[in-house]
Amino acid sequence: MGRGPNTSTTIRRYVKERDRLSWAESTSKTSRWVLHDFQRAAPKRVTEVRPKHVSKWLRSRRNGRIPKDTTLRTRLSIVRAWGDWLIDQRIVKANPTAGLTIRAERPAIPRAIPADAVPRLLEACPDERARAIVLLSLHLGLRRAELAGLRIGDIDIGRRQLVIRGKGGWTDVMPVPEEAWIALISYLAEHPASSGPLFRSFVTDEALKPAWIYRITATALYDSGIKTGPHDGMSLHSLRHRMVLDVLERTKDPQRARLASRHRSWAGFQAYTNVTLRTDDLTEILDGRRYRP
Repeated sequence: MGRGPNTSTTIRRYVKERDRLSWAESTSKTSRWVLHDFQRAAPKRVTEVRPKHVSKWLRSRRNGRIPKDTTLRTRLSIVRAWGDWLIDQRIVKANPTAGLTIRAERPAIPRAIPADAVPRLLEACPDERARAIVLLSLHLGLRRAELAGLRIGDIDIGRRQLVIRGKGGWTDVMPVPEEAWIALISYLAEHPASSGPLFRSFVTDEALKPAWIYRITATALYDSGIKTGPHDGMSLHSLRHRMVLDVLERTKDPQRARLASRHRSWAGFQAYTNVTLRTDDLTEILDGRRYRP
């Protein structure tokens, strides 16, 4: 018989502590799911968990529809953080993920909504709420969780600014471009509120969850004919891709475009720099050199 605390017990303790200290709702949900999924493949006693168990669990998740390497890296990092906590708590002496890595994935080419399709998408939006969601994502590159987390108090009417709580717990104050601002004010004129969530249910008046933000946008994409099926790359995030590519094309400055899109690292931004140079741009850069005398 193994000795030591139960694996499931330590996972519950860890999740509860992280929730209390720092985790955002989306981080908590993902981490809880990953750890409980790992628990089903791990030994009952936490002191018996070894790298081979983590490795076998990751391999098992490649069955059927193969997840991206970035997805597997996220899962491994979540289990690794739990392992570090186990060491801090003196429950184990070694992290059960020691020595495990997921190879770096070549950045995928971002699938941005075509610029000439945006008017059709806006026309397909059923109401001012949907248009405000679409235009805030197009102009500020807001993700679904960021849209769902917006509150009335985040709007600075005088300065035309918006407080955005992003990935990793970062908070930014961003100026809102005129087109998105008009859509936002039009939505609030139809559905006024002095406090609480910005995007809310018309039925319950509660904040829309990220899944509903996504669904509202996906419905408009389908209705406009831009989206033709699952996994075709046309989603709410394709609006963020459009914003990043347009800003990068406009500024010709990767650093300014990265900051405007609130990417915290160059690794996450690199894929965009690979697709913004047109043939004419490349010709101008590469042509005109001579090496032979």
